[in-house]
Amino acid sequence: MMEMDKKVNQTFAIFKLANNQNLYLSEPIKVYSFYKGYYIDELIGLKKRDGLSFLKKCLNRYDILKNESLPVVFNLTYDFGRIIEGQELEDDEFLGSMIIFSKAERITLSEKEKIKASFRITNKISKKDYKNKIEKVFFHLKRGDCYQVNLTHLFKHSYSEQITPMMLVKALFNDRSKVSPYAHIINMPYKKECIISNSPECLFQIKEDEIYTMPIKGTIKESKDAWKKLSSSKKDQAELYMITDLLRNDLTKINLNPSDTVFKKKKLKVPGLVHQYSLVKTKLSQQTSLLDIIKNVFPGGSITGAPKKRVMQIIDDIESQSRGVYCGSTILLHKSLKSASINIRTAKFELESQTFSYGSGGGITLLSETNSEYEEMLMKYKSFLLTIFNKC
Repeated sequence: MMEMDKKVNQTFAIFKLANNQNLYLSEPIKVYSFYKGYYIDELIGLKKRDGLSFLKKCLNRYDILKNESLPVVFNLTYDFGRIIEGQELEDDEFLGSMIIFSKAERITLSEKEKIKASFRITNKISKKDYKNKIEKVFFHLKRGDCYQVNLTHLFKHSYSEQITPMMLVKALFNDRSKVSPYAHIINMPYKKECIISNSPECLFQIKEDEIYTMPIKGTIKESKDAWKKLSSSKKDQAELYMITDLLRNDLTKINLNPSDTVFKKKKLKVPGLVHQYSLVKTKLSQQTSLLDIIKNVFPGGSITGAPKKRVMQIIDDIESQSRGVYCGSTILLHKSLKSASINIRTAKFELESQTFSYGSGGGITLLSETNSEYEEMLMKYKSFLLTIFNKC
């Protein structure tokens, strides 16, 4: 940890591993920021045209069945997914970043501390306003435009006390029992940003020649009988099965290999909440590129809805703001580690302006009840913040 403290103003990434270990990546040799109309080579400060094409070229370079000796991290925004689904964006829309690191270490984090800084929400959403948005979703559902829409709100905050990347590292890994499977931190001093994620959800994971995805649908506050209530909910089960079918189709499209549902429903516990999820897999053909996968599975169906293309148009209209990093994906390729999270429970800290954003929401179907959806959105909001901050 002392060595990391010395590198607090440098680019690094940390990913949770099994057995109480974490993967610490440092000393980058390539750093790119991609925008639709241009990209920036951050190590030399050079700006070049056509960032969308270059991002696709970078994704296409990686044969997903080959092991990469140098770790590479892609952090894709939800807005890159909007382009994949045919939406028109402005040239300055941020699509994500790519970092190739030269150093990878397995570490155990021992210094743990929650952040004591106070913050305030600068764009609160009332129950009435959230209900109005849900009613707009109901309009599309009743008209037959879609079957399910994942509606979210991107909360924005300001704070007065100084927060450093190392404070965020200590806070995220403060209690190992509350760290989710796809938790990670990416410090990007060239953008004066730090991405911190306690995501429990998997966009994809590669094991040998198979690809797995793990959609999560259904949330309830943790209690003695929480799983009994959640697993017997017709609304939540229908939503989970609907999205599972969507992802089976997405996986099949990669190589036209049939996909299988490993299991339909299991319990997943995260801080203060209980979810349900399924597991889907298919075989990958040789020479399948990372781009082949992203074109078919990104953005995640569970944080979008069905059918995906139409729902993204509806989301764009109702939410009225870009999701950005939230609901995007962070991809890690390093030797046999090949996985991508769905960036829920994820905040973007802008350290110089002392602000951060954090999104929360849930799936809306015709069986949804507006009060329950509002409360679920707030539960997910508090679940993350109480993991990181001393108070919410």
